[in-house]
Amino acid sequence: MLEGARAAYGFAGRAFARAALAIGLAGLLAAGAALALVDRNFGRSAALFAAYMLAAAMARGALFRIAFAARRDDPGFAPGWGGLQWGRIEGHLLAVSLLR
Repeated sequence: MLEGARAAYGFAGRAFARAALAIGLAGLLAAGAALALVDRNFGRSAALFAAYMLAAAMARGALFRIAFAARRDDPGFAPGWGGLQWGRIEGHLLAVSLLR
């Protein structure tokens, strides 16, 4: 059990270092949507929430790419700069989020 925890903490540090921009962008957009909702600005909140959904799918895609990039020979599978990349994986993750 201790080895699993070490592996998880090791992945968390490595993943955040490579996908910090995508994770941070998703967090900022979520906070902005929540603050707009508190201010009762529903139009801005809806727009920020839609942008958050895209950024969160991008961040989850970056984490997925980081986790499985070592098992693939395709250099295009690696995450983009700061985790910012949109591809087939991110589109599928967005669809799953919307269907949930």
